[in-house]
Amino acid sequence: MRKLLKIRAARIGKYRALLRRVTIALVLSTVPLVASPAAGLSSEQSCSGVGAPLVNVVYRVVNEQDLASNGDVWALDTAVSNFRLYQTGGDTFCAAITISGTFTAFGGPSPAGTGVVPPGHSGRFAGVDTLYLTGTFASSLPTRGFVGTFDGQCDQFECQTPVQFGRNYVNVSGPPEHGAYRFVYASTCGVWIATNEGDRGDIAC
Repeated sequence: MRKLLKIRAARIGKYRALLRRVTIALVLSTVPLVASPAAGLSSEQSCSGVGAPLVNVVYRVVNEQDLASNGDVWALDTAVSNFRLYQTGGDTFCAAITISGTFTAFGGPSPAGTGVVPPGHSGRFAGVDTLYLTGTFASSLPTRGFVGTFDGQCDQFECQTPVQFGRNYVNVSGPPEHGAYRFVYASTCGVWIATNEGDRGDIAC
């Protein structure tokens, strides 16, 4: 009888392990959605239609903060970004930014606030962002190709060297303004989509 119970327990354990792997696979199958977050933005919301970019570069960022719906920092990321800068007027510029990489959570409230996320929990993300800058064009980096790695040296509360990448090309006369944006985060604990029109989903374990 004990032998039979052990066999049944082993089978149940294998079934649960298989179910867990299938569940994880189904969640991670949403990650390809992360590859095309721009699908939620129209050409008018991005910087297209204003001529060729003055700047078209790629850079890597590490130890950058990720903000939750309430503005709190919930994770750090490492990512690769494409930055394209267009001049839209005498002293106005539009930056179209795409980014993709990985995140690691600090642990605590989930980004949308519906639950919690454990410390060290990681996943993938991608996004598109639009920035409007006012000032003069003043390039301190090459305007084409890969321009290096930038370390924000951030923790959950501050950044020692904030990555304000647009200021490498525009001597701004005021703070940049965000236009349309869409970021998609995915992990085994869910999918969270943050946009300028509102957020949906969550990463809550």
